[in-house]
Amino acid sequence: MAMTGVTITNRTGARILVRITADGEQGGIGFYPIDPQQCDNWGRQNMQIAFVHREDNNTTEVLTVKPGFCYVVS
Repeated sequence: MAMTGVTITNRTGARILVRITADGEQGGIGFYPIDPQQCDNWGRQNMQIAFVHREDNNTTEVLTVKPGFCYVVS
């Protein structure tokens, strides 16, 4: 089965909060928590921007994400 959407995996020791834009698409744009060693998937069809707030070091990472790929935060 082919992976669809954008998957974010949390390999840190703390929760992360993730928001993925939905430019030109439908979908929620709120921040969603991902616990350590867990992942979540956003149903996106186009490249988007992901904002990842790390609670372990209180920083935010910005990623360009492409559907069909998994992005690991570690």
